[in-house]
Formats: sequence, C-alpha cells, structure tokens
Amino acid sequence: MFTTKTDGMGMGLSICRSIIEAHEGQVWVTADVGRGAIFHFTVPVDSDSPS
Repeated sequence: MFTTKTDGMGMGLSICRSIIEAHEGQVWVTADVGRGAIFHFTVPVDSDSPS
C-alpha cells in the first residue's frame, strides 16, 4: 500500500495496516471497476469481553 500523492507522507494506509495486523486482523483491497478500490478488513472478536 502506498500513495501517489505529490504531498503528504503517504503513511495512512500503512498505519491502518499495522493497527489491524497488531490485533490479529487482515486487510485487503479489491478493485471497484470504474470507481476505484474497496478496502476490506477483519479483526477477531474477543469472546471474553463483555458486550
């Protein structure tokens, strides 16, 4: 994941990925033809946590 922007550091997606993976999740991207991209992620549920 990277940026093609001319300004900024392009770290937003990298930070999101790090946070998701730190919580044992996964992140992936699929094409939305003609519109761009769709970002998906999953994180496991903590079944010991009160709801």
